[in-house]
Amino acid sequence: MATAKRIAFYDERFRAARVAPGDIRTMADISHVPVLERHDLERLGIAGLRSPGSWGVRATSSGSLGKRVEFLWPLEQMRWLDAGEERARAWLGSELGTWRLEVRCRPVGMAQALGAALLNATAVHAPSIVDSGVAQRLLRELEHRRPSMIWGVSNALYVVAVALLDEGRTAPAGVCWSGGNLLLPHYRRAMEQAFQCPVYERYATMETGLVAHECPEGRSLHVPAEGILAEIVRADGSPAAPGEIGDVLVTCLRNHATPLIRYRVGDRAMAPDHNHCSCGRGLPVFGSVAGRTHDFLRTRSGELVGPREVVDVVLSVAESVVDMQVIQDAQGKLNVLVIQRDSAHTESDRERIAGFLDRLIQPPEQTRVERVAQIALTPGGKLRTIMSLADS
Repeated sequence: MATAKRIAFYDERFRAARVAPGDIRTMADISHVPVLERHDLERLGIAGLRSPGSWGVRATSSGSLGKRVEFLWPLEQMRWLDAGEERARAWLGSELGTWRLEVRCRPVGMAQALGAALLNATAVHAPSIVDSGVAQRLLRELEHRRPSMIWGVSNALYVVAVALLDEGRTAPAGVCWSGGNLLLPHYRRAMEQAFQCPVYERYATMETGLVAHECPEGRSLHVPAEGILAEIVRADGSPAAPGEIGDVLVTCLRNHATPLIRYRVGDRAMAPDHNHCSCGRGLPVFGSVAGRTHDFLRTRSGELVGPREVVDVVLSVAESVVDMQVIQDAQGKLNVLVIQRDSAHTESDRERIAGFLDRLIQPPEQTRVERVAQIALTPGGKLRTIMSLADS
């Protein structure tokens, strides 16, 4: 907080809120600090949030929410991020130096590939997985040697898993660590079957790094609290009640170059109903990730329906569907894109999907369901299961 006080933007906000750095002593105290919105970050950029005399590696967000935002990662921040990531992998039994397959949101150039190779890892860019040649190369490599960990963007790992299963093959791994996108139930099931191992969830953002990761014993998401404070709050910034879905706010404790304090990252999560995990570890329990702010369909009555609920029901009534995307326009109309296997039920499955969504959402017009070969990905290779422009 003292570092942020040296930045004009924060100094003005702290003064307006009548908050001094010395007032922040507990997690409860931080609720008095105003929320940093994404549009603040877009407007200010590095120049408006940079601490005087600081330096760091210039980084950008993935662009999943539209306009990219820029920030700095100082050396201390990068060291804490690396330490937190490595501890999380060790929890899952993947030790440093053992071979890992990484499917990353960020582009993998020569420097990134070489850096990964020095750590005995193979790194690929998530959007490239849609190329059948890249997918087949990965399948051959997985069959040739067993990785201690497969980790990366959930929908990209799902593509690899489906390709294996469709050919009647499996590629055993030590563990699968899924992040970068929401880990939907059908993603987890396919990965567990294809990679013959447990699948665990990680939650991170480009701006803040690792926010929470799943433990193998209690299956809770834990926050690496030495470098991160994570909150789940209502619209007014007050804490969400247990079981309530709210906005995720993240405070980076190790980024003194471009401090992010109570940054609303654009995701929603369900607040935990317990503060301790059966694993016995002391790191705080996070809750469960629900999806991006615009990853919720709005019903005619104004209720929000998340991607997990939609996917669970759709796949239960439409067995031919491999993956899907539901787009809701500003008027509430629905257009659904589905990737389907050939079967005698492909057309009737689409009719069932339309009927289910018509009953659930009650859009102003009948839901349109279209079969496609591919669904467009974000620049980071993520598939957005729900994209809603409906008014809040």
